[in-house]
Amino acid sequence: RENKGLRRKGPPGTGSAGGPEEAADSRKPKFHLNIKTLTDDVLDRFASIRIPRSKKERPPLPHMKQSHSTDWSSTPMDPEDFAPKPLSEREIIALFEKMMEDMNLNEDKKMPLREKDFNTKKEMVMQYISTASKS
Repeated sequence: RENKGLRRKGPPGTGSAGGPEEAADSRKPKFHLNIKTLTDDVLDRFASIRIPRSKKERPPLPHMKQSHSTDWSSTPMDPEDFAPKPLSEREIIALFEKMMEDMNLNEDKKMPLREKDFNTKKEMVMQYISTASKS
């Protein structure tokens, strides 16, 4: 059992290298401390870089959200823009047919849409007009 213990110690230390082992052990912690110190410095640099960026990036995001909210608020205005909205049923049906033609739908696809109720067609036409007016 003692021989096995010596054999385990033998290959890494190689006998008289006990002194250099101790010197190497004393050097290793210093080396690790330097790495930790450098790592902390690097982390501090990254942290100091990220904080201003995150502050700079955050205001545009709420601004973008506000612009989306203004888009949503402008969407309800679109029906107001259609104030001459009292379109007759014929006009809505004509626009509905034009919408389906613009979508390049074949007759098989048009038939279920034609069977929809008038209010659904009207909503589809309004959405189509608002989308077409934006582009």
